[in-house]
Amino acid sequence: MRLRLLTLAVLASSAVGTVPALAASPSPSPRPSVSPTPPSAAVAAKEVERQRLALTTETQRLRKAAGVATAALQAYQEAQRAAEDATQHAIAESIRSTTAEKRAEKAKRELLGYAGSLYRTGMVDSQLLILTDALSAKDPQQLFGGLGLVKRVGTTRSHALDEMAAAQNEATNAATSAQLASQASSVASVQAAQAKQKADTVVAAYAKQVNARRLALARSTGVLEVAKEREKNIASAEAVARAAGWRPTPDCKGEDVSGYPNGQIPPGALCPLWFAWPHRLRADAAAGFKLMAIEYAATFGTPLCVSDSYRTYDAQVAVKAEKPTLAATPGSSNHGWGLATDLCDGVEQFGTVTHEWMVDNALRFGWFHPAWAEATGSKPEAWHWEYAG
Repeated sequence: MRLRLLTLAVLASSAVGTVPALAASPSPSPRPSVSPTPPSAAVAAKEVERQRLALTTETQRLRKAAGVATAALQAYQEAQRAAEDATQHAIAESIRSTTAEKRAEKAKRELLGYAGSLYRTGMVDSQLLILTDALSAKDPQQLFGGLGLVKRVGTTRSHALDEMAAAQNEATNAATSAQLASQASSVASVQAAQAKQKADTVVAAYAKQVNARRLALARSTGVLEVAKEREKNIASAEAVARAAGWRPTPDCKGEDVSGYPNGQIPPGALCPLWFAWPHRLRADAAAGFKLMAIEYAATFGTPLCVSDSYRTYDAQVAVKAEKPTLAATPGSSNHGWGLATDLCDGVEQFGTVTHEWMVDNALRFGWFHPAWAEATGSKPEAWHWEYAG
């Protein structure tokens, strides 16, 4: 049954893999037509056993490669999120620095006005001279020292003096923080790019192995027969999905959702999931899901079942209250970014045929099962799958 399901899963993209073409047989001399002699049962049995053993060995290699690819995708996802967070922090610190500088300039103008008023009234004394010298200082330490002297000369306009000192100090600190945040953002962006390059390389190698296996399996069956059965299965899955309220829609490009907080993405910025009404995800995740859902349908004749997808912040709060030990902290869940689904139809249980199909195929479409959700992970969740691209 396992071999049969893998065989059915493979034909749609069989042209993708790189497999050497079989050498053409030399043309025989003209001779009377003779029916080919079928192989004996013993010969056929040996060939079946040989293919079975080869498939077992190859499956073990693929599982190992899948583990490496999963780790690479998860590392890329985490690096990408860190880079986005660092960029937002750098922007916030830059705004804070600009605001602090404006505040310091305003306080300085008020003190200059005070100095001018002393000059116009003829009150040219040590207080005015010290204040003027302080305001012209370029060194913050010299400036604060001058302000301290002015404070000791008199208490007039002490609030403005305090405001300027505080504003100048905040501007200096904010500028330093903004510079550090910008450097951290650059480092995080480089790390994310490196992680993506590694993930692309590892997943491409894995996909090449999978495609080679799929092509080899397809050759052991009737290609036309399998293709017809795939089309029949997809039509059957579509009928089930339509009965549940799903309708095919034009390709959805969605919107750039990077500016929205977790769990606060407008529905219109997301895209509907193929065969899974009314669920929605980020545009690229939904596109990868569509390809995976069609392949799943071609194999099993049923839609890829989804019990949860994008989750609003309020929904995250409700789930956390209902399942405190399983749900992520509201505002941090990948459901809130439109990058995670909870699946059903047997996928929610380790060891089932549908779950094993996801293990074998999800990576080809940018989807993976996080290490923490594995049966041996910190929070086993067979149903939880995430997209990294």
